[in-house]
Amino acid sequence: MSPKVSVVVPVYNVERYLKQCLDSIINQSLKDIEIICVDDGSTDGCPAILALYAAKDSRIKIITKPNSGYGNTMNVGISHAAGEYLGILESDDYIDEYMYETLYNVGKEHDLDIAKSLFTSFDNETNDKATDKCDYVTKNKVICPSEDNSPFLLTPSIWSAVYKISLLRDNDILFNNTPGASYQDTAFFFKTHIMARKYMLIDKSLLFYRVSHSESSSTRIGANKMFLVLGEWKEVFRYISEKKLAHVAIQMAYVLKYSGVPWLFLRLERNLRYKYAKRIQQELKNDYPKINFTKFSAMVPSKRLLTYKLIKMSPILFVFLANFRVFVKKVIEY
Repeated sequence: MSPKVSVVVPVYNVERYLKQCLDSIINQSLKDIEIICVDDGSTDGCPAILALYAAKDSRIKIITKPNSGYGNTMNVGISHAAGEYLGILESDDYIDEYMYETLYNVGKEHDLDIAKSLFTSFDNETNDKATDKCDYVTKNKVICPSEDNSPFLLTPSIWSAVYKISLLRDNDILFNNTPGASYQDTAFFFKTHIMARKYMLIDKSLLFYRVSHSESSSTRIGANKMFLVLGEWKEVFRYISEKKLAHVAIQMAYVLKYSGVPWLFLRLERNLRYKYAKRIQQELKNDYPKINFTKFSAMVPSKRLLTYKLIKMSPILFVFLANFRVFVKKVIEY
């Protein structure tokens, strides 16, 4: 008999946090789960920790492979998933005891393609916690994201949800097989949400997302990562073309492609900002005539439009102004 939820845990050199992550899964109130830990060639103590836990809990399956990056690691895990729904848990995060029971029950009750919760960010050093209530997104109601676009306003927090396995397999939804661990959630988030017909975000925070530690992929962005997200959007447009999706999907993808520009810009090393802005100018000049910002005005605040126009007009002026905190506060941060 198939488990109710398959939980895929990508693992790479996180020995410091792995036990807390695994403890939160094996102690779930929903017992009928399988736990697929995919070790992406860890060189620290992760393999020993995984072996220790697997010896104590038969629900844990360990897959070991050479290092190939987050996308391939997730795809390997998904290919082994036998559950009705798929959960994803980063190996440096942890979850509420009732997370998978809650999301599975909501999913089954409403026959959802995606059942999603809120999440709480916590600072690794101070343990300060913050939960985004996501007041801009429809909650506790079954919606179709292609009609009610509010879920696309969320950051691509793919791990605070469960996905019907048939949604992924019937629609050829996988992660982009790019090296490293940067932004591969972008294309996966778009594909799952654009293909979902029944979706619900519940008004509960059930996942704890670790930030501000040295191993985090969300620290200051260097030259090797600053353009990787553009590859994710290239994959999105390839998928839209392959699946012959409606024009609204193309328009939404263009809007979302640029929505993350200010976020990434502010996290770049300062000496890289002009090079990044110059590349975005080139992308905007090509894409701008195709984008109907008016149709998605709720997703594009007027301040963000000003950012795009300024980058398109003069990247060097944009970078100059952005170095002044007042400009950043009033225009870029949102």
